[in-house]
Amino acid sequence: MRKPTVARVNGDGYGGALGLIAACDIGHRRRGRKICLHRGALRLIPAVVSPFVLGKISESAALRYFLTAETMSAATLKEMGLGP
Repeated sequence: MRKPTVARVNGDGYGGALGLIAACDIGHRRRGRKICLHRGALRLIPAVVSPFVLGKISESAALRYFLTAETMSAATLKEMGLGP
């Protein structure tokens, strides 16, 4: 798009939420909210959102969260480059 996109996350996000945040130019989350790629718990790779996530965070961090299904806080996402 020619205009910047903003993801404003008010609640917790599981599954494709991280991919949607990564696909936007700016991702904004409230403190205390959790994001999780839950497909790792199901032993599935989040293939649809992977390109967007890998474009924003390191490969090692992406693999960690893809495989472990750990929840991430807003502060963690910001440290990885997915926050304002």
